[in-house]
Amino acid sequence: MDALAWIPGDRTAARAAYAAAGLGAVGVATLGAMYAVEVPRNGPYVFGTINDATGALFNLAAIPVILQVHRRLPRTVASEAGKWVVTASCAAGSASSFLLVVKQLDFNSSTVVSVAAMTVQAAWFLLAHRALLASGA
Repeated sequence: MDALAWIPGDRTAARAAYAAAGLGAVGVATLGAMYAVEVPRNGPYVFGTINDATGALFNLAAIPVILQVHRRLPRTVASEAGKWVVTASCAAGSASSFLLVVKQLDFNSSTVVSVAAMTVQAAWFLLAHRALLASGA
């Protein structure tokens, strides 16, 4: 596969990637503000809530990017299974963050789900990168 080959959906995935990057930047900024301002004062955790909401949206914005990257991977049973595992982890991470924002899930439980989702996403992107390098794509 030509490394520069255009696949339908690339522009949509690119927009989602930029949105995810912007949401990630807002998330990092609000997390820093939470620890710098709210944690020392023990609240009211407005920055923390914004961070949780942006994390939820980030996970949703990552799904089209993952699906588009997957389209470039060699088709194997493992790559197909990985696609579903990582998209499910994004959905779970998003749901966990949204549930935390609306106070339907406690912080510790949400953190476990969010960290697990991030770990799955990182592992998938690492493996996808290696597979793309190996395939010449």
